Amino acid sequence: MKTATKSTGLIIRLGLSAIVLLLGQQALAAGTAAGTTVYNQASVDYDVNGTDQTDILSTAFGSPPGTADRTEFRVDNKVDFSLVRADVALQTTGLNDTDVPTRFTLTNEGNSVQDFRLTPDNLPDTTADPFGGPNPDNIDMAALVAYVDDGDGLWNPALDTETFVDELAADATVTIWVSGTGPAAGATGDVAVVDLDATVREGGTGGTEGGPVTQDDGDADDPDLVQVVFADGIAVGPGLGDGVETAQSGYQVSTAALAITKAVTVISDPFNDTTNPKAIPGAILEYSIVIVNSGTQDADDIVITDDIDTLLLTFVGDAYGPDLDVRYEIDGGPFSYCDASDGTATDCDFATPTLTVGGTTLSLTVGAGETLTVEFRVEIPAI
Repeated sequence: MKTATKSTGLIIRLGLSAIVLLLGQQALAAGTAAGTTVYNQASVDYDVNGTDQTDILSTAFGSPPGTADRTEFRVDNKVDFSLVRADVALQTTGLNDTDVPTRFTLTNEGNSVQDFRLTPDNLPDTTADPFGGPNPDNIDMAALVAYVDDGDGLWNPALDTETFVDELAADATVTIWVSGTGPAAGATGDVAVVDLDATVREGGTGGTEGGPVTQDDGDADDPDLVQVVFADGIAVGPGLGDGVETAQSGYQVSTAALAITKAVTVISDPFNDTTNPKAIPGAILEYSIVIVNSGTQDADDIVITDDIDTLLLTFVGDAYGPDLDVRYEIDGGPFSYCDASDGTATDCDFATPTLTVGGTTLSLTVGAGETLTVEFRVEIPAI
């Protein structure tokens, strides 16, 4: 009976010790915080010839009665984190657009505060669209830089300026933006696939990116040290991570998309004048060049050239009035005119056999969704 009572007392004491330890430890989804000191001590209560003796308290190396030297160890650092893209589709970029963001989410799933180095990069041509689209990577973005969100969840280049993750607490999540500049040349539908690498770094010093983290897989467990185990990227079963996680997103170009058509209309002939005229010698004809921009960016500094076969046609000057040789308009608006016969090429010029429309003083722009129409007249030489 005495033995049973003492055993029950021992169980109660050990149970109370365990409760105290649990209450004193930080509760995290990933477990007890790295560096936490866990201690425990067993005691033996016994009699000698009916006389109760001083309890013996355990140590790692054995102890005489009354020694209060607990068995201790430190919780090691389980490095575990995830990096996923937050975009739901390719992000749209125009040519030379700056500060175009893609979005990622980094979560510290380990049990220690960590820093993270961020490294964005373009992926090779033919890399598949990470969103399953039909067009693979065929262009690169410029000036890729990763930035840490300031906490509001909104991309703002003036505020989101940190380039590494600083002191990310266990169970905490942060938004990462990868900002890029659109390509200088490309067509609507071109794709740039980018990735972001997050590499774990030492935490503990705010405002400074910590040094490299090395796991201690080659060392036996040391109860006095906080050792490192890379658990990132592991689903089920044994195996070590590498301290680096990667996620992909991408961009799709949407730019000016021009289509050009050219039509001809007979204006008059020597016999019918303007009533049902025909394209006979002596007839005046009008060429109409139509440029449609079905893209999302403006097409600037447009210059149109048109070679006229002067053996078959004669360019008609002053077709729309004195010094009004060529006319042009946007979206059916009022016509503007330029002089192609004044010997200067700053707006429009006919230098046999080429007509040029557009120059330093005539900067033609076709905005997104707009239509530019350019018209001029020629004559079929009379026999």
